[in-house]
Amino acid sequence: MRIRQLTISNFRALEKLGPVEIPRMCVIIGENDTGKTSVMLALQAFFNATKIDSPDEFFRKDTKEPITVDITFTDIPPGSPPSAYTGLQGDLRVLCSYPLGENRTVEVFPSRPTDDELANFRGAGVADMRSILRKVGALDSDVSPSKAECEGVFSNYLEQHFHELDWRDDVPTSLSENELGRILPEFVLVPVTRNLETSLSLGERSLAGRLFRQVVRSVIQADDAQRTLADLKERAREGVTDRVDELQELLRQLTNDETLSLEHYFDLDPLKGMALDMAITDSMVREIPVLNRGAGLQNSLLLAIFRLLAQYEASDFIIGIEEPENSLHPRAQREMLWALQVVSQTAQVLATTHSPVFVDLGRFENNVFLTRTATGATVTRTFRDDEARGLRDLLGVRPSDALLAGGGNCAVIVEGDTELHLFPHLFERAGIAWRRLGVSVVSADGPTEDKVMGRVKILVSYGIPTIAILDKDKEALAQDLRRYCETSPYESFRQVFVWGRGEIEDYLPVSLCVEVLNEMLPFGQVIDEDDIDDAKPRLGELGRAVHEKKGPSARWSYGKVEFGDRVGRKIVEQAVELDPEIINVLKAVEDIVAES
Repeated sequence: MRIRQLTISNFRALEKLGPVEIPRMCVIIGENDTGKTSVMLALQAFFNATKIDSPDEFFRKDTKEPITVDITFTDIPPGSPPSAYTGLQGDLRVLCSYPLGENRTVEVFPSRPTDDELANFRGAGVADMRSILRKVGALDSDVSPSKAECEGVFSNYLEQHFHELDWRDDVPTSLSENELGRILPEFVLVPVTRNLETSLSLGERSLAGRLFRQVVRSVIQADDAQRTLADLKERAREGVTDRVDELQELLRQLTNDETLSLEHYFDLDPLKGMALDMAITDSMVREIPVLNRGAGLQNSLLLAIFRLLAQYEASDFIIGIEEPENSLHPRAQREMLWALQVVSQTAQVLATTHSPVFVDLGRFENNVFLTRTATGATVTRTFRDDEARGLRDLLGVRPSDALLAGGGNCAVIVEGDTELHLFPHLFERAGIAWRRLGVSVVSADGPTEDKVMGRVKILVSYGIPTIAILDKDKEALAQDLRRYCETSPYESFRQVFVWGRGEIEDYLPVSLCVEVLNEMLPFGQVIDEDDIDDAKPRLGELGRAVHEKKGPSARWSYGKVEFGDRVGRKIVEQAVELDPEIINVLKAVEDIVAES
C-alpha cells in the first residue's frame, strides 16, 4: 500500500500543495524554504497526530480554515480496507481535517462511475455482472465466467476506459481513529536533525523497530512447543544477535574498517517490552555508545539499516527521510540512494534532498520539484516526458545542473561560467529580486547543441518556464531551439535571445574588465584600457592583453567564475548603467515569472 496522490492545504509553509502524483521512490527537491520539510511533517501529522494545537502549524497562522491532508493510496492489499471504502479503481482516498485545537475529522471518498450499473457492479450477482460486461462490450455473449473472473474482466475494463468514463466522488464516509489505524500502512520519518535515539529504539514506528521486531515476532509466533520465558528470551537474543552481526558487516564495508564491531545489549521483558542498546568499538576507542559517535558514522549506521531492510523486503510501510546525504561521503551517498531504491521496490520511500547524486543517478520520473511563486505559494513540477532515456544519454548533461540551480519559476540557460556568475548581479543591478522570484541561472557548460538542447528538454519536461541566451555566432543553434519551441508538446520553453554584439563580455565596461583582470593577475605589467581595441571582439582582446602583459603562461580563461562574479559585483557597487539589450532580457524573465 503506497501513496499515489497527495494534497496539503494551510499547513506551515504550504498554502496549497497539489494534487501531486507521488511515485514509489519519490525524491523531493527544491531550494531552501520551499516547503520540503512541511511536506514531511504533514505526512507525519496524517499518520500520527489526531489534533493540532499550535497556530504556528497553520499557513501564516491563519486558523480560520482547517489544515487538510488529502491522500489517495493505491496497491491496496486484498480485503483491507473494506471494499466500501475503496473506489472501483482500487484506490483509497482519505481526507484528514485539523481545526485548531480540535480532534481531526477523517473521511474516505470512494470514487465511482456516474453510471449506476457500473458503480454497483461489485455488489451485483454473477448473472447481473455478466449482463453489465456484455452491455459495455467487455464480454462475449457465448461465455459465462465465474464471479471472480467477472471482477477481473471488470478491472481490466476500468483500467482501459478510466479516462473515458465520468466519475463522481460519493458522499464521504466518516472514520474513527481505530478504523483508520487498521487501514493505514506504517509511516517512519527520519528528520534532518537525526535523532538516532529514536531511530534505534524498538518502537513500532522506528527504523530499528522495523528491522528487529519482525525477528522477535517470528520467535514468539513460532509454531513449536510451548516455551518458558527464559527460552523465549534466549531465542529472541539469538535472532537479534544474528541481525546485529549483519549490520556490523555492512557497517565495516561502508567505513572500510575491519576493526569495527557493534556491541549490543538486548532484553525482552513481558512488562517493559523490548530494549536494545548498541555501542561501537574500533581500533581507537572501545564501546562508545552509538549516540556519542560522529554524524558520519551515525548516518552510515542508518544506511546499513536501510540496506538490511531492503534485503529482508520490509513491506507495508512508508519511509520519509530528510536529506539522506547528510554527513555522507559522495560514495556513501550513492550507496544510500541505491539502498533506498531497493527498499522502494517493496515499501515506499520519500526523500528530500539537495544532493546532485540523488538527482543525477535517480530517475527523472521520481523527482518532485518544489518552487515558490512570486506571491509566496509553493507549486510542484514533475517530469512528464517520454524521452527520459534519450535525455539521460545526452553527453555531458547532468540533471542536477538544471534542477538544483535555483527556483523553478523561470530558468535562464547561459553558455558558460562568466554568465552563470555574472547574471545574479545583473538582476540585482536591475532591481529584480531573482531569488525571491524563483529564477535560476543554468550553465550549459559549453555552447554545443547537445548540451544546450539537453538542458532545455530537461527543464521544460518539468514544466519550468525556460529561456536560452546564446552568443552571436550561435544563430544556427538559436534557429534549432526556435523550431523546438514551435514543435514541442510543452509550452514552457519561451524564448531564445542572441547577443547582437557578440558575447556577454562585449557588454561589460572595459574599465571594469581590466580592473578585475589586474586584481586576479597581480603579476607582470598592468593592463590598461588602451590595450583593448573596442572595434574587435572583447573576449579575444582580453585574452591577447593578458598574454602580452602577464606573460604566455597566464590563463585567465580558467578563472571565468571569479571574473564573472567580480565584474558583476563592481557593476552593482558602482551603479553601472546596463545596456538596453541586457535590460530587455532581464525584464523578459521578470514578465515570465509574473505570468506563472
